[in-house]
Amino acid sequence: MVHTLDPDEEIFLLAWAIVPSESQSTWGWFMNNFFQTFKRTGNLSIISDRQKGLQPAIDDTTPEDLDVWHYFCTEHLRQNVERQFGKEIAKLFMNAALIKTVTEFNIILIQSKKPGAADYIHEIPADRYAYYAAPLKQFPRFFHTTSNIAESSNFIFKPARQMSWLMALDHIWHQWLQRMTERRDRIHRTQHYTRFYHQYYEKVRSLAGTYLVQAQSRTSGTALVKKGESSHGGRVVNIINRTCTCLEWQDRRFPCHHALAAMQYFVTDDLGEGYAFTIETYNKMYAGSLHPYPWDIFEPDSETKPLDLTVTKRGRPKEKRLR
Repeated sequence: MVHTLDPDEEIFLLAWAIVPSESQSTWGWFMNNFFQTFKRTGNLSIISDRQKGLQPAIDDTTPEDLDVWHYFCTEHLRQNVERQFGKEIAKLFMNAALIKTVTEFNIILIQSKKPGAADYIHEIPADRYAYYAAPLKQFPRFFHTTSNIAESSNFIFKPARQMSWLMALDHIWHQWLQRMTERRDRIHRTQHYTRFYHQYYEKVRSLAGTYLVQAQSRTSGTALVKKGESSHGGRVVNIINRTCTCLEWQDRRFPCHHALAAMQYFVTDDLGEGYAFTIETYNKMYAGSLHPYPWDIFEPDSETKPLDLTVTKRGRPKEKRLR
């Protein structure tokens, strides 16, 4: 299954399929159909585990005009670290993954006393999971560092696992149809932002009033936002580039409390890229719909080719002995 988030931070199911096993060939078939269906250009962020066949399949099927950045799920990485070095090191790893600066990241890893633990973690490319190194300006994650939204859908569609493959597809189809209908008919009680982002805005706006702003340039909208007179723990905000060194503005595409403090100082209310959080975008996302057709009236199209479901037995094939 492939999922994303809608402007109200709810799970949006994009595509699903039933295959014999997870392998490079099945992932290649799935991703090829996915990219043909959801044709787009620009940048795309993907979060998944490090299933061996997935990364090569994505590399082989990605269109030339689409840049993809493949993030690793930090929960799956944590489980690998725990199996190798225990729960204490795994906890340090998760703390390090959320750190905003390389200095603090390295300090936490130094605390891992078990031989080989720090070296093992350093061998994992930091820009694939660590907050401080992630290219969030180009490839945001919207505060998600794990593939938990996929696991949530797996739980919702759990009854399908006990069904035949055709009935399983039918079950998933109509479960998702029901959710799309409910969300399309939802009444929004705010005028501009979705429910989630309205609450988020109120939260960061209240926090913004507790900061002091030391401006560097009004032209570029650059300022140091801090608590008290000391610059310790302060964050540098650039309104023109829509960045903050806490990285939250880049990640969520919505101003953090440091950014809002600077915006209040410079007297501007431009919150940035509205596609991520407006009711208008939400309504467009649910404008289409699945249709409640019985599965037995569908006809195959002329483009999508079915996956070969032949399962090859493991091991050396048996041969008849010559007598």
